[in-house]
Amino acid sequence: FELTPGDERDALAAALADLLDADVFAEMNDYVREDLIDELSATQVADIASELDTDDAVAIIEDMEPEDQREVLRAMEPDDRAAIEEALGYPEESAGRLMQRELIAVPEHWTIGDAIDYLRGHDELTTDFWEVFVVDGRHHPVGTCALSWILRTPRSVPIADVMKREQTLAVVVRAIAMRNSRNNIHAVLELVSWFVAIANGAALGTVGAIGSYVFFHNPALSVIFALAMVLNSLVAGLVGVLVPVTLDKANVDPAVSSAVFVTTMTDVMGFFSFLGMAAWWGLSG
Repeated sequence: FELTPGDERDALAAALADLLDADVFAEMNDYVREDLIDELSATQVADIASELDTDDAVAIIEDMEPEDQREVLRAMEPDDRAAIEEALGYPEESAGRLMQRELIAVPEHWTIGDAIDYLRGHDELTTDFWEVFVVDGRHHPVGTCALSWILRTPRSVPIADVMKREQTLAVVVRAIAMRNSRNNIHAVLELVSWFVAIANGAALGTVGAIGSYVFFHNPALSVIFALAMVLNSLVAGLVGVLVPVTLDKANVDPAVSSAVFVTTMTDVMGFFSFLGMAAWWGLSG
């Protein structure tokens, strides 16, 4: 289609309309896809959109005229229509508009075997995924587990032992995108696990302190290194909440700008905490 002259695409689309599936549309250039969409009926567009991930379906429908959008949405199944309407309710280029909604989530108390049985026993689950989200009792995300890890781990192992724990920034941005944080700011703050922040800082600080002592044989330097790691981990957790929430209050998409501010502030605090404590302790070269 992309190599076909523009004045011949309409005829080609009409001739091959029954052969155009969702995968073809997902890979087309935007300008070609828009031309073809104009030649299809609302029912045909609805069938194609229903087979796509939500973000791809939204990319097709959002550029249509309002009346055409309504016709396509009326022709879709209720569940598919609700997901696309929710996405279209967010501003263009925002996280809420762009994010994919098809995901698989399992509780953190399950084992790998429980997760595998769940994936095999529910045909309604999405089939195109590479990771599984792990959630707590309030359905808040606490980590992710790559599909390859699930397949290679014994069934008896708790999924919480092999998952990759979510960073505070990712959790808060996702919560904002799904409007969980707009209603109650305290619900966002509850997402911060100070225990995890302290544990991460203590673990990294201990390793760094041991390495520092092995190389420099200076107990004071080792203690300062460990304390700086704990402090920086706590700051990262706090900033990971406050920055995206503040940007959201200022009507700035946190998914676009948060990482820059968080990285800068944690880097500055890392240097300040380590060098500041070293100077206060009286260490010098």
